[in-house]
Parts: sequence; C-alpha cells; structure tokens
Amino acid sequence: MYILRPDIDEDQYAQEVNRCEELIRQEGGEIGEVEERGRRSLAYEIRHYDQGYYVLVNFALEPTAVQRVNERLKLNEAVLRYQIVGLDEQEQ
Repeated sequence: MYILRPDIDEDQYAQEVNRCEELIRQEGGEIGEVEERGRRSLAYEIRHYDQGYYVLVNFALEPTAVQRVNERLKLNEAVLRYQIVGLDEQEQ
C-alpha cells in the first residue's frame, strides 16, 4: 500500500499509479489486484498534508528485489507513505 500526495491532479495521479506498477514489473514482479481507494483522511499529518490518495497493490516479487522497490518508493516525492508487507503463500 502507498499513499500519494493529495495536491496532484488526475493526470499526475494516473502517472504515479502506472509508475509504481512499472517499477514492480521492471524488477521482475507480477502485478495482481490494484485497488485504488481514493482520497482519504490521514490518521496524522504527513509533510503538512492531512489527506492522501490510498492505493493497494497486490504483487508477487522475489525477496531480493523488494529492497530495490523499497528504495525507489522512498525517493518518489509524490509518495507520502508506503508499506510493503510479505504474505505467506497460504495467505495469497
């Protein structure tokens, strides 16, 4: 899951969602379900924003590539927060 800044327009929003999916594919991952949850209030203020666009992406990726995806998301200015959670095969 990641949260995008609320001040980006629709075109930038679509570009960022596509960019995140492409990042996973470049690292050899497969995209599953992408759930765009829309603009929501944050639990606490982040970088002076109290809202953000929430996007949940289910994907399969080799554990060695997760760190590279993690680093690229950290550098993306449009991403306020993100969290990558590993699931057991039984949970998928």
